[in-house]
Amino acid sequence: MEDASLQTRQTSCCNSTSATDINKCNKEITAKTSNVDDNIAYISTNQDVEFDDVLLSESLEEISAANNYNFDMINNKFINGNVDENFINAVAVWAIKYGISHSALIPLMKILNTFTNTMFFKDPRTLLETPRNIDIYTMDDGQYCHFNINSIMQKMITDVRESGTNIAVLDLLFNIDGITRGLQHMSISRSSNACFWPILLSKNVCGKVYVAGLYYGYTKPKDSNKFLQKFVSDIKSLIITGYIDNDITIKVNLSALICDTPAKSFVLAVKSHTGFFSCTKCTIRGEWHGRVCFPGVNENIPLRTDSELTNLKYIGEYHQGNCILNEIDNFGLVSCVPLDYMHLVCLGVMRKLISLWLKHVFPRRIARTFNKRVSELLQNIRSTVPSEFNRRPRSLNDYKQWKATEFRTFLLYLGPVVLKDILDKCMYNNFLTLHVAISILLNKAFCKEIDYLDYAEELLKHFVKTFTKLYGKAYVSHNIHNLLHLVADVRKFGILENFSCFRFENYMGTIKKLLRKGDKPLQKFQEGLAK
Repeated sequence: MEDASLQTRQTSCCNSTSATDINKCNKEITAKTSNVDDNIAYISTNQDVEFDDVLLSESLEEISAANNYNFDMINNKFINGNVDENFINAVAVWAIKYGISHSALIPLMKILNTFTNTMFFKDPRTLLETPRNIDIYTMDDGQYCHFNINSIMQKMITDVRESGTNIAVLDLLFNIDGITRGLQHMSISRSSNACFWPILLSKNVCGKVYVAGLYYGYTKPKDSNKFLQKFVSDIKSLIITGYIDNDITIKVNLSALICDTPAKSFVLAVKSHTGFFSCTKCTIRGEWHGRVCFPGVNENIPLRTDSELTNLKYIGEYHQGNCILNEIDNFGLVSCVPLDYMHLVCLGVMRKLISLWLKHVFPRRIARTFNKRVSELLQNIRSTVPSEFNRRPRSLNDYKQWKATEFRTFLLYLGPVVLKDILDKCMYNNFLTLHVAISILLNKAFCKEIDYLDYAEELLKHFVKTFTKLYGKAYVSHNIHNLLHLVADVRKFGILENFSCFRFENYMGTIKKLLRKGDKPLQKFQEGLAK
């Protein structure tokens, strides 16, 4: 409502030729923007904003002559020191947040210089604090932009101290993923396969996310070792020397790589999830039942070890080559690469279950009835879902478009209610087994108790066994099998949320907003990030 009110005032101001009205409107706008928080650039929005190109048919001088405006007042602003830094910063943040081009900012700043009491810069690059020296390197068929790791460390430490916590050790998580969708606002992606691959950093236990590197090209980087070379070099140095802040040395550790299965395969240089020996945690050999699958709960299958991957024990069978992460002290390619439950459980297992219920298990007539009844219940409770949930429930007809948070909400909260007395009893009990196990692994108090972790592990084994009986071996996919290894990662890292991709996936929205039209996308991205 406040934004709408401000917009109405701006519109009415622009339609008036009264200098008094203009000054009054400017004061209102300044008052509205004088207390803008610097963190506004990190606020995410679900709205897509489109801007039409506006051609100004009249020069400002012509407008001034027609309305008796005096352009000499612009020079007087410098003399009188009329610079409202809050207002200037608010305009800069707004321009970055909504991807306003430099060509659009130039006339806007002229208008603001004319009709407000604040003096804006002539060059939009000054307004946006565009960095003049940017580290961009040619890499394969694309470009790579590297960010100062020391600057990131300082920001992390500042964030921790502002929360009132002292810090002696900085445990880092990093994430790698490709952005190929959601770039429709960029002209480069409409007729090509343009993609971005960021390297993201975060401190352990749900910290802020920072960009450590960004690759841009028309295919993903060809060589993962080359892609990670500068990042690994920086991390190795930090681990050896620590980070010195005010004469205090803070120890730095790289705790984990968090990413989905395809990215993990790319970074570690191992078989993809469709391979017979693709499990990153054990040496199980997949079976062929129309597709590669991993049936059974065989506890005698040997687990993979860090030393085996370091020594390339399974070259050809599992390894595709050496991994540069081997060079980092105390970073194990098995123990420090946990399973991400966002992709494994939410987008993997939960989506597969819904797909099986709708397509592969029931006869078509029963599936339609099941779909209709469950979807009606989801729609009925839509208005009663608390605001704490990211999204309101949607029909099962749209499950292919569901986000990870929607699958999570269904698994943890909605599913046990809407599926009762509708889903087959055995299938319902199988679903509840998964529901209880994941609920335990997301609870801080339960994850501190060995008995609860043992119970969750037994539940997941039971889920995989009964899933195989209910749906068949062919559907025991890579994700279903990896449920057997999930508790081991919780024992090391704590609750599932500590090592999930959710925080990194949320930050992808910020990255997409900072990627702008035109050439030199990396330079423009760093410009927005710097602000």
